[in-house]
Amino acid sequence: MCLFSYPSLDTASLKFVLNLIPKEIKNYYDPFFGSDVLLKQIKDKDYIRGKAYLNCQSPQLYNVWTMIAKQDETFLKFVKEMSALLQQSKIQPEMNEDVSLLSKYINKEDSNIHNLSQSLDEISEKIVHNATSNIDALKVDPDNVARDVGYNILDFLGKVQKKGSRLNEQQVKLLITTAIKKAIYGELKQLYNHAFAQRVGTFEFSALFYYLQMTSYPFKYRYNNQGNYTCPYGGKNYNQVDLKEQLDFIGSQEFATEFSDTNFSLSDYVQFLSYRVPKFSTDDFMFLMPPATTNATCYNQQVFNSTDEERLREILGQCSTKYILLIHNTPTTKNLFLNSNLNVEDLFVAYQFEPANVSKRKVKYLLIKNY
Repeated sequence: MCLFSYPSLDTASLKFVLNLIPKEIKNYYDPFFGSDVLLKQIKDKDYIRGKAYLNCQSPQLYNVWTMIAKQDETFLKFVKEMSALLQQSKIQPEMNEDVSLLSKYINKEDSNIHNLSQSLDEISEKIVHNATSNIDALKVDPDNVARDVGYNILDFLGKVQKKGSRLNEQQVKLLITTAIKKAIYGELKQLYNHAFAQRVGTFEFSALFYYLQMTSYPFKYRYNNQGNYTCPYGGKNYNQVDLKEQLDFIGSQEFATEFSDTNFSLSDYVQFLSYRVPKFSTDDFMFLMPPATTNATCYNQQVFNSTDEERLREILGQCSTKYILLIHNTPTTKNLFLNSNLNVEDLFVAYQFEPANVSKRKVKYLLIKNY
């Protein structure tokens, strides 16, 4: 498994790219490192003979990756607390009667508001009670969790009744579970956005970022003009995410080799490449996947626009090493790369906005290589 996936690199596209990569690499470079999905495949195939140089433009990503790579105990402890909370935050057998009452209300078999209110209170209180120790450890307000669980259920209930839909018991349970997970997400996002004011340590801040990266829609990190993280919860397709599988992998023998002979850096891609390009050899390899053209409110406030695309093209023109560039197909990138001596082809990628790739949305990329 991998710890982060590219939201816009599906399994078929990954396999296609992997088949184009040289089988023997002296040193591996990634100026826009965000996901280990490609690196892990290359490492598993033993393509890299020297070191991997991985550059993050985001301080949050850099901190997460370095803490994961060195298995920072305080970071992992906080992730374990979040994992335990997520595993506890589900419908328990003692809630079955409340679920049944909610089902009747949703399907208009019972219009008693008192019964509805009582069921909401019971579910909210039981969720908080079952996860009290984890909620306290994470510095989350239990009253807020209880309030948000009830509010979310009511919100979903209203939408269902507005459509005139009828739900069976399993569908009602899914609705309640999503309401619970959304409430947990909202409180942890709030903690992340006000982490410094509450004196949360760096390891906690990084752990919260990791959780948000794994559970928010659309699988990436977006901010508003005030610098607050704004992505909503990913929805029902993310209910099963509890970070346990990731923690098991980090503690495994398999993981021990993933970041061996690896150097992380935190810098702008221009700074990274300006320093590295003169040191490249013809036996090295570089993979580049810059973010989509964005403004400062998106992708962790790291702007990447048409000016950056032109700058990247200029720097790559000085490279002596083999590289693959996977970049959004835009009017600028077409003009920059199609009329050149580079190998350029279209690649249609299914967006991975949901863990199960429910949307099947295809996005057009340019795959560019200089060999």
